[in-house]
Amino acid sequence: MGRLGILVFLIFSGLRGMALTPESPLGVRGYAFAVSTHFRDAPDQSDSLLRASLAVFRKQLESPDPGERIHATRQTAFIYAQLGASDSASSYIAKYLQMEFRPEVLSDRFFDPIRSEGSFQQVQETFAPQKSPWSLL
Repeated sequence: MGRLGILVFLIFSGLRGMALTPESPLGVRGYAFAVSTHFRDAPDQSDSLLRASLAVFRKQLESPDPGERIHATRQTAFIYAQLGASDSASSYIAKYLQMEFRPEVLSDRFFDPIRSEGSFQQVQETFAPQKSPWSLL
């Protein structure tokens, strides 16, 4: 899945419980553009759309609903990873794992752009279950 698929996933998964209105950071046209063009005609706009999606999730980080904050934290980490901001992505994924311990998210392909970065590897060492011969018993 390329950046388009990731962006479409992030946008639509962020719309749960959120009204799609022209007043939202991307607006109806921005969401429609992200879905319809598939970045074939405007690959240079993918970063700006990811950054606009980031604004949507940053608002959700302040939500009174803990479930929405957890979801927004994970999505924020995904976006930062796609933008290549490994330190920010690692910080948000560590926060997410402290809120909701689901270490399998570390193997998600959304993190492929930063998987070899030291900050991400440190999060993996901290939160990924350690395998040993005894864990197989």
